[in-house]
Amino acid sequence: MRGLPSGARGRRGAARNPSGRSRCTSVRRSDATIRVRADRARSTRSAASGASARRDGTDRTARGRAAGVWLYDLIYLLAAVVSAPVLAYLLVRRPRIRDGVWERLGRGLPRRDGPRRCVWIHGVSVGEVLGARPLVAELRRRFPELDLAVSTTTGTGFAMAQRHYGEHTLLRYPIDVGFAVRRALDAIRPAVVVLVEGEIWPNFLAHCRRRSIPVVLVNGRMTERSFRGYRRLRWLLRPGLDAIRLWCAQSGEYAERYRALGIPAARVLETGSLKYDALLQPEDVEQDGARYRSVFGVGEAPVLVAGSTHEGEERAVLEAYAGLCRRVPALRLVIVPRHLERVVQVQRYCQQARFVPVCKTAIDRGEVEPARLGSPETVFVVDTIGELARLYAMATVVFVGGSLVRHGGQNVLEPAGLGKPVVVGPHTYNFRAAVALLREADAIVQIGGAEELEGALGELLENEERARAVGDRARAAVEARRGAARRTVDAIARFLPPAVVTAVGEREVTRSRP
Repeated sequence: MRGLPSGARGRRGAARNPSGRSRCTSVRRSDATIRVRADRARSTRSAASGASARRDGTDRTARGRAAGVWLYDLIYLLAAVVSAPVLAYLLVRRPRIRDGVWERLGRGLPRRDGPRRCVWIHGVSVGEVLGARPLVAELRRRFPELDLAVSTTTGTGFAMAQRHYGEHTLLRYPIDVGFAVRRALDAIRPAVVVLVEGEIWPNFLAHCRRRSIPVVLVNGRMTERSFRGYRRLRWLLRPGLDAIRLWCAQSGEYAERYRALGIPAARVLETGSLKYDALLQPEDVEQDGARYRSVFGVGEAPVLVAGSTHEGEERAVLEAYAGLCRRVPALRLVIVPRHLERVVQVQRYCQQARFVPVCKTAIDRGEVEPARLGSPETVFVVDTIGELARLYAMATVVFVGGSLVRHGGQNVLEPAGLGKPVVVGPHTYNFRAAVALLREADAIVQIGGAEELEGALGELLENEERARAVGDRARAAVEARRGAARRTVDAIARFLPPAVVTAVGEREVTRSRP
């Protein structure tokens, strides 16, 4: 362009840039556009990188969970190899262990058909199975569209489930190995799994998590001893503990222990104990008391029921009973050992104490003469399961076992809810909350050892007014704690399919219309 006049240069530039805007402005805008596009490209790459990282993280988490399942199976395999001789011995010598073993391995399971959603409820043995009764009743009342499946681990627990939940799907809880757990989940197809009290098996929980099946632990309790064990093995149990979506604790003490294990506070609720709702009402068992008195032939005589006794306690009870008979000659004794396999041993203790043991099954078969039933030398030994709660209805005074020895006690709420005066020993740490509740209400007598048993029982037997007052306060304390079943089902309902909850809501609205 050298040699052209300046005007010519301007006119040529105008021709090439008709808008009249300067080239500098165009260049700046072009640079800005380039920068915007570059920023967008960087953002796109960053987003893609983040998504890739998230996918990688998800994949790593999934691989970690899968590795955890294989790790559990490997641990179980090694344990089975090491303990094989002991397992073989137990299977041969204790036939009851063989009951349901194939079903626990995933063979011959009941298969649930149809489109209905299902809640699987698991309780390890008799106590948990019976404790789940108010939960099952509340679920049936509020969600009749649901199927219910009930599982248990022990043979006695399964027999009790057949008695109380025969209309529902019943099964043995699978052994915690991958193939058995998968078969059980395939057969039941649960929408929600509910664990009663604390049966935590990591492989089962890990498989539930992989299938996106929510698990809710209800009526949860964790003793100090259990807490120490879980804390030591937290690194191994972490995947299983994380699979439990909600922890419904019986008390604030248990809830605090769950949180101390690292369970997020938002996933821990204090819903109360289902045992209060599971307790029989006094009016429900009034006839049972009269019936059992007739069966045992004791008439109107005062009766001491020693419930859920353990090794080392029957002798103490028999020694106390011998002394009490001198103070209250008409007194009769009923012993209910915690484990049926100890019945023969308890009979031997009775004979050594110069009493005549009579088993309830012999009475039921008509093998006992009426004269023997009426003899003050007779001690009744209950060799059946599932009757203790109703047997308490015939009691004048109750001793609850597992408390004179270092077992941690047994359920004191059953007799207390019936208004019976209860005596326990010093070792009640497994039922600390229940005993504390009754002690606060002056509704239980706790002794320091076996040497105090006769004195405590004798005071209640000889002072009817005091015995009645203790029993009345116990019943009132229990009544004030009912309602855990409703709160627990409220918690479970969070994880039910929306269609089920919606259907229930619509039905309730329809019922409320005039």
